This record gives sequence, C-alpha cells and structure tokens, in this order.
Amino acid sequence: MNTRKNIKRNNNRRMISSTQSCLTRNTAAISTIQGLVDAKTIYDLIVTDIDSKMLIVESTTKGITQDKHASRSIVQQNATIIADRAMGYANMIGDNDLFTTMHNNITGISTASNTDCISRCKKISDNANTIILNLVDWNVTAAMITSLNTSITAFESQVTKQSAMSESISVALAQVDQLIKDAKQLLKRTIDKGVRSLTASFPTFSAEYKEARKTLDLGHRHTQFKGAAVNKSTNQEIMNVDIRFISADGTFEIKTDQNGKYRERLNPEVYNITVTHPDFEPYTIDGVKIQPGEIKVENFEMIPKA
Repeated sequence: MNTRKNIKRNNNRRMISSTQSCLTRNTAAISTIQGLVDAKTIYDLIVTDIDSKMLIVESTTKGITQDKHASRSIVQQNATIIADRAMGYANMIGDNDLFTTMHNNITGISTASNTDCISRCKKISDNANTIILNLVDWNVTAAMITSLNTSITAFESQVTKQSAMSESISVALAQVDQLIKDAKQLLKRTIDKGVRSLTASFPTFSAEYKEARKTLDLGHRHTQFKGAAVNKSTNQEIMNVDIRFISADGTFEIKTDQNGKYRERLNPEVYNITVTHPDFEPYTIDGVKIQPGEIKVENFEMIPKA
C-alpha cells in the first residue's frame, strides 16, 4: 500500500468534491456565464467518473481481502487439526520423522506467506493421506483430508483472484489519477477564471469557492495511529495480526510486525477498525474519530480461539 500516494489522491478528491458542491450551491451565479455553465457540466461528468471508479476499487478490494482471509482461516484450521492428531500418533509410536514433518509444517503457519501456507497444508495432507488407516483411531478420516484439500483449492483460487484483481485495481486507480488531473486542469484553465470574473457581483460565492478550491495537504496533519496486539491470556505480543482501518475514503490494511507492534499514518477521519488473526477471536472497534496531528495509541487484546 502506497500510503502517501493514497493520501494525495484522497486530498485531491476532497478538494474536487468540495469545489463541485460549492458550484452546485451557487447555480444562480454560474448561470450568468454560459462558458462557466458548460465547464460545470463537463466537471460534473469527470467527478461522477472518479467516484464510480473509486467505488468499484474500494468494494472490490474489501470483498477480495475478506474472502481470502476467510479461506485462509478455514485451511489453517483444517490443517492444524489433522497435523495435531498425526503428531499425537507419531509421538505414540515413536515416529520422529513423521512428528518432525508435521511439526515443521504447522509451526508458524499463521505467519507464513500465502504461497508457503498452501505448500505446508499440502504437505500435511499428503503425509496424513499415506497413513490414513493408522490415523483412524486418532479421529482423522479420509473425509477430513478431502475437506482440507477442498479448502486448499478454494484458498488458492482466492489468492489467484486477488493477484488478478490487483492488476485491474491498479489500472482503475491510474484512470482515477488521470481524471483528477483532468478535473484540476479544467478548474485552472476555465472555472477558476470564470469565478474570479464574478467576484464583484457575487462576492460571497467567490469567497466560498476560494476556500473550497484549496487542496489541504493532510499528509502533514495526519494522525499517527500506533500500538500493539497482545494475547489477553498471556500478555505476549502477537505478530502478523491483520488490522484494517475502514472509512468513507476507503480501507487501509496493515499487519503487526515481528514484535507485535504497528504504526500507521491516516487522514483525520472516523474509522471502523477490524482486528483479525487465525489463532484469535476477531473484533471490531467502530466510530474511532482521529484528529489532525493526533498521536493515538490503541493496544488490541486478542482472545485465543478455543
């Protein structure tokens, strides 16, 4: 995620939207100049195109991410159950190779990359399948292995889909950035001049437009949002916890680092925050309002799954 680029894009969108609202509220003033009316019509079309493309980008990004997380959670759950029971069997019969294989593949699976997670789960499935008759007494059935393989396939599909959609999203964002340039050029070359010519006859409108036309660089006034994710039972910090900040402007997603800490720069806004990890119960904090220049510290106490 290019946070600085997202902030710049959102700053420009705010200015463009504010300017459009100002122009719409002052139709009487605009209607006195035909060229300004025509420019406003074109401007409205550009803004509509920007908003529609961003809506698609944001809904697509959120949907794919949620689906992928759900698929991964199922894969890890299925693999963990089978690996744990196979390790119990291996320990009973003294099969160190089987125990080590299962242990190595399941250890750290929650923090592994998507590709590594898939590879580990496949190895667990393959090894369990070769000794399935011996695992019956350990409550590992062929149906469980089939279920694991099905969930692996579903997760692979989501990872592939995200990769493909990421390219489409990049194209859409490039189009949005070009539309923003088009909107700003139209403002600079035509609409700004038209509004300035109305300063004497419509001073209130001109003053309002001047304020709306400012592009505030909220990147220099951003909130620093930081903290840590900890195991509520042990107070140990947890790495690779997914933290999503969801606002009207879009969704920002980060993970805690190897020390369980996180830090993010965000525009002043109201956010809903979701915190998830495969081994812990998820939860959401709604309506978190952050102010310009504020440094907000939020530690997330994660409850281990039963």
